[in-house]
Amino acid sequence: MLNRVWKSGWHASIQLGEKCVYSTEQVEVSRNIDRAGSNANGIIPQINTANRDIQKNTRRIHSPESDISVRVPQDWKELDNLNSGAVLQAGCHERQVFLIVIKQYKHTFGAVLPLRDYAIATCQAALGWVADAKLTREPTHLPLGNYYLAEMEGLVGGSIVKYQITTHESAKVFYALYAWSTLDNYPAVCHELKQVSASLKVNLTAPVAQLSPA
Repeated sequence: MLNRVWKSGWHASIQLGEKCVYSTEQVEVSRNIDRAGSNANGIIPQINTANRDIQKNTRRIHSPESDISVRVPQDWKELDNLNSGAVLQAGCHERQVFLIVIKQYKHTFGAVLPLRDYAIATCQAALGWVADAKLTREPTHLPLGNYYLAEMEGLVGGSIVKYQITTHESAKVFYALYAWSTLDNYPAVCHELKQVSASLKVNLTAPVAQLSPA
């Protein structure tokens, strides 16, 4: 199960019409992932399903280039093999929560692209990742932080995985944040994932988005 959840966060490409404007390569999954988060007997511990406010007992995880960061609970760790194209990767094996951040310079589109269009294109691309994929929440603009939030679920190796897809922008860059967990676990971590995705900072200054109650 954990191996499937780990591998379910691939980002493939973004299509605008017939043009592929962005793509990342998949990388081989670590051979140690099957046992990640397990105890000495290979049993995954029970997940604490209580909702938590991550503003308490949190820390910031920075990208290797230190140009962006997100605020995460203390039990999250930096990861390096979720996706080769991600500029930041993090998660918690034991609680089956994962996040990647994809960064794309706006000039690569060759034309001015509104954040709304980028959010829609990102979600359409994500629907091609997994079997039986469907959007359960269309890209929704959250004006408090001026970003878009969508939700998607799909079948991965016989298990249903639930995703949050959050899209932000700065003056020259689009950021797509993909956070996911199993469908069964999602109600317990939904609020936490929203807070993590909303906490994105660029150049270690003000947050790109402030947490919205939506």
